[in-house]
Amino acid sequence: MSYWFVCACLLVFGFLAGFSIGLPFFHVGLAMLLLGAFRAHRFVFWPLLLAVIGYEVGFIAVAPFSCSATQQIGETSTTVCLSLIGLRYEGVGTYNPSLVPGMVTGVAVAALTAIATWLILRSKPSTPLG
Repeated sequence: MSYWFVCACLLVFGFLAGFSIGLPFFHVGLAMLLLGAFRAHRFVFWPLLLAVIGYEVGFIAVAPFSCSATQQIGETSTTVCLSLIGLRYEGVGTYNPSLVPGMVTGVAVAALTAIATWLILRSKPSTPLG
């Protein structure tokens, strides 16, 4: 019962805070909702759930996080955006940095997380619940 409560809380919080910090929480809650039927199957549930979390961590680390623009009198503006790990995205005029590097990194981290989780689970003996 607490599993579904946590799932609902993540979905509600993620929806209500969707325009600020809520989207990763919504994604994890949605993954938990979709994977709920597979909770007893640890080789399916844990790699996929942790892959979603890995995607969010990889995306947030590499995607542009904060931007600032400067302009000299009579010149075009320069926009500089930084990611959480310090990657610099820079352009002139009305510059909107691409999210593709963040998405590619997120997919790579998700794949590595799923594979590593599956390998770790496979190396440990199964213990009965209860």
